[in-house]
Amino acid sequence: MEIYYYGNKVYQLSYALPIYQKLGGTFVVNSFKKYLDFKRIFKNNNNKPSFFNHFKFTTFLNTPPVKIIKPEKHWKLNGTIIYCCNRLDLNSVYKGKTIYLEHGISDKPVGIDDVPSSIERLNKYDVILLSSPKNRIKYLESSNEIPESKFKKIGFFKFEQYQKLYELRDKELKRLKIKDTSRKNILYAPTWKFGNGTFEKYGKKFAKEISKEFNLIIRLHSNEMKLAKEFKKWLKNNSIENVYLSNSKDVINADTLNDFAISDLMIGDMSSVVYEFLVTKKPVIIAKHDYQKIVKMPDNMNIMKNASIYDDETNNIVDLIKENLLKPTYDVERIYENCFYNSIDDPIEIIAGLLNKK
Repeated sequence: MEIYYYGNKVYQLSYALPIYQKLGGTFVVNSFKKYLDFKRIFKNNNNKPSFFNHFKFTTFLNTPPVKIIKPEKHWKLNGTIIYCCNRLDLNSVYKGKTIYLEHGISDKPVGIDDVPSSIERLNKYDVILLSSPKNRIKYLESSNEIPESKFKKIGFFKFEQYQKLYELRDKELKRLKIKDTSRKNILYAPTWKFGNGTFEKYGKKFAKEISKEFNLIIRLHSNEMKLAKEFKKWLKNNSIENVYLSNSKDVINADTLNDFAISDLMIGDMSSVVYEFLVTKKPVIIAKHDYQKIVKMPDNMNIMKNASIYDDETNNIVDLIKENLLKPTYDVERIYENCFYNSIDDPIEIIAGLLNKK
């Protein structure tokens, strides 16, 4: 039976790439624009030895196969659909299984503005994959109607790539064209406006201050990469060096893990990447934000209760970075172990088994 991977945005599909690499399948997007985005990003990658070398069929621009099908038409697909965003159609009767794989483990609630359909969708999936116990807490807070039998622990299988990338970090330094490799690298990865991202508030301030002593890597949310061009122009006009923008839309060559591999500390806000960065066992600083709709998590799974909080009214960001590089304010390894299912053997095989079950 065929496997399909659906995402509203191309970056969401990156969370399904480890499954595609081993099991194959077809990606699905909802518009011609997203189709072109997919083709541009994945161009000539289907036969790369490090990615998809065992899928030798030919497609336009040599990408993994991709189709344009809107969610309300997904019922026509004869196979299993893995949703990397919560967009299952409530009115459809599907021919195969529907599986939910959330793109990340943020503390944002299910859905936007408490739309009831988002919660109803959770109840309809055949299987809900859990990267983290945080996922389970969030889903059960949204709906107490989800039976435990729908949950399947798989861990965060993208982490398998981290060690390989860490060993090739010289390549990542060259990708970003970092000039002074003797400096520590600070990664700033704000979320977008939906999560009250902090880039507009702190982007220029961090560039001015942090770049004096460190390299600053800025990873904008994929939805806000349109801001990069003007920001680069501002950097040039103000003669600010040692600031580098990573292209978050390029999920092949500039995935979050690629940036993690060369970063010594991360500054984040409400993006789930603050939790993903824990795989590095390096410190995180949270930039104070105004986002209020946060799912309550146990303290030992809540980065806000553990990491240093940067507030521009009371802190100096450079001093805070130095303090955390010397000694993080929390046990980095312990919170990593608390936030992820890390002892799952061969999660892709678990997923393959789910596909074969009726």
